[in-house]
Amino acid sequence: MKTRYMRNLLISFMTIVTVIIVGVFYNIKTIDIISQEVTGLYEHPYRVNSIVRDININLVSMHRYMKDVALATSKQDLLHATESVQSNENNVFLLLPLLYDKYLGNKEDIARFEKDFRAWKRIRQEVILLTQEKKYKQAAFITKNRGAKHLQMVIGDLKHLTSFADKKGEAYIQNIIDEKAATTELTLFLSAAALLIVIFIYLYILHDTQKKELKIQRYFDMIDANIFSLIFDNTGKIIEASSALAFFLGKTKKELLKMHIKDIVKDEEQLSVLMLCIADGFKWESELHFENDVYLYLRVAPTTEEDARLLYSMIIDDISDKKRIELLSNIDPLTGLYNRRFFDTIAPKELKQMARKKENAVFVMIDIDYFKLYNDHYGHPEGDATLQAVAYTLKKHLKRPHDYAFRLGGEEFGLLFSAEPLEELKLYLQALIESIENLHIRHAMSEVSEYVTISMGAVYVEATKIVDVDTIYLAADKLLYKAKHEGRNQLQIDVL
Repeated sequence: MKTRYMRNLLISFMTIVTVIIVGVFYNIKTIDIISQEVTGLYEHPYRVNSIVRDININLVSMHRYMKDVALATSKQDLLHATESVQSNENNVFLLLPLLYDKYLGNKEDIARFEKDFRAWKRIRQEVILLTQEKKYKQAAFITKNRGAKHLQMVIGDLKHLTSFADKKGEAYIQNIIDEKAATTELTLFLSAAALLIVIFIYLYILHDTQKKELKIQRYFDMIDANIFSLIFDNTGKIIEASSALAFFLGKTKKELLKMHIKDIVKDEEQLSVLMLCIADGFKWESELHFENDVYLYLRVAPTTEEDARLLYSMIIDDISDKKRIELLSNIDPLTGLYNRRFFDTIAPKELKQMARKKENAVFVMIDIDYFKLYNDHYGHPEGDATLQAVAYTLKKHLKRPHDYAFRLGGEEFGLLFSAEPLEELKLYLQALIESIENLHIRHAMSEVSEYVTISMGAVYVEATKIVDVDTIYLAADKLLYKAKHEGRNQLQIDVL
């Protein structure tokens, strides 16, 4: 009896010791994972960079509207352009207190930017005065030279702020790494202490473990009933699935285990990327338009089974309601095109995607010629109808999933898509200009045609030379300005 007791005691003790040793390594691994997750979080753009980006957008808009000031041929055009400049200037001053609050460096850096930004106003006032005096060439010359150079200086001040923010972020990451090392040492120390007292509490641990196993099983049952999840192998064959997913798909578990991952990811392009990722053992996540108005968000990660098989787990979230709200917030209500907010969100992502796929990027800025005069002559209801007609024509010419048409503001539109070769692109855009004029919308106030026309500024960027959105936007804006300056109803295109 005593021997059996001692044997049971020894077995229990060794079992507990083994569990604790495994727990130590598990905790170290968990700490490492948490460290990676937190590090990834801090690698995202900082709040300062977000504010600076918003300021940059307003600065670029101010410069573009100053070009409109230099081109203004009527008091109404001049008033509209100067009001637009003032609006963007007010936006910058609204963002400055937040920048002062969030910036952790020397506040004099921000003060320098503010001083240079305020100094820019004197140049703008000079341009406005020259325009009022109808000295258009002088106004345009100052805008393109002194004004542009001063803007670059102001943007340079902002780059100094973002550089400091990036360095501060690196310091945070180093702190996390240091915390990880300290936590690991503490874990090892506590584990050693736990081994000394485990003999006295092993019976309690055994009893507590049984209770926890029951609790974990309840959690597993709850997950199975409520979480959309499945496991598949490297061929895409589904080998495990939750009851919740089976119910969502209208299948039994038995039927689901006969399916392939392509029955879930039906988009061929997304399926191709997924299979490439799992072939290399990488993680993958993406939004998926499943069917009708059902949208899912998929997260896939590799996992190793006890038999050393490499399998892949997929967690699925139903984001249909969120997607419907998101789509509504990203659409311009008048034209049905994507709005400026969506452009700011999607353009950086699409440019990165094109670079990764080695596709040439095209960004086009479009302006309806003499639209303010059109509105004044025909009235705003007719102006809205014309905007809708132009938007419909633009949208009709973009048919691929990753072709985007935006209403950037007022009578200004933007197109973002991939294309090659350059000569075919020129023919395509020229045909688009002609299709607008062929709508035969009367425009008695136009100086270039009896019908409504558009001007285009297009930037063609080779896949290996794709740069940031602001650079491409500014380049297209300059080309649009050139198209308007040289007679309108035309295309100006350049290779960036």
